Amino acid sequence: PTAVTYEPGSKLFMFTDGLIETRDSSIDDDLRRLTDYLQTQLGADVASMSDKVLEDFAVVGDQPDDIALLAAHLE
Repeated sequence: PTAVTYEPGSKLFMFTDGLIETRDSSIDDDLRRLTDYLQTQLGADVASMSDKVLEDFAVVGDQPDDIALLAAHLE
């Protein structure tokens, strides 16, 4: 197990690779794209952020993947 410290008010996002993985880029590039995107959404609540992430990142096409997303606002 890895211990992680956080500041109260932090937001936690956990997800499966189906949310971001594409055939056209590396998983590292896809993860960076999501991280950069989330940085622009920090003022929003986690429910809105989750909805927006699913809307903008969920791959729709001929080979969809299962997606799981867990988001929490840490107190």
